[in-house]
Amino acid sequence: MVATRGSRTWIGRVDTVDERGVLLRDADLHDADAPGAAPRDEFLRKAAQFGHWPRHPGVIVPAADVLDVTRLSDLPVG
Repeated sequence: MVATRGSRTWIGRVDTVDERGVLLRDADLHDADAPGAAPRDEFLRKAAQFGHWPRHPGVIVPAADVLDVTRLSDLPVG
């Protein structure tokens, strides 16, 4: 899980972390500012329990935007 400084949270398989940012493979995005978006905690809980739908084959989250990188499996499920 890559939390950003804005409203976006990415989940996916971390491929590379370098000066450009975090390269995720098979990623999905939660944007808290999107109309009708579920709460971030709910999105992450469901992804941790059931997996996620990879809507982006690869994405680089710019280093300047990255707030935190955490394993999805390390997040509380219940």
